[in-house]
Amino acid sequence: MGEHLGFIFTALWSILIAFAMPNSKVFGKWLGWLGAAAGVGILLGTLEPVGVPYVGLVNAIAYGLWAIWIAILGVRIIFVKE
Repeated sequence: MGEHLGFIFTALWSILIAFAMPNSKVFGKWLGWLGAAAGVGILLGTLEPVGVPYVGLVNAIAYGLWAIWIAILGVRIIFVKE
């Protein structure tokens, strides 16, 4: 139950943050789209326990993309000034 909720809340947080990025000077639209894509992929991964095919693979790819996205966010927050 906790792992499932963790996936859901990680995905929702990522999607909400991603939609706020295009309005920022530090983050661009491309970074918002990358985060939204990762969030949707993670959210789709929650359907794995009910037997939806291929969502496990989608979830694994999305988490890899999410890790890259988070690293880019960290670098931009530290080094990019408005």
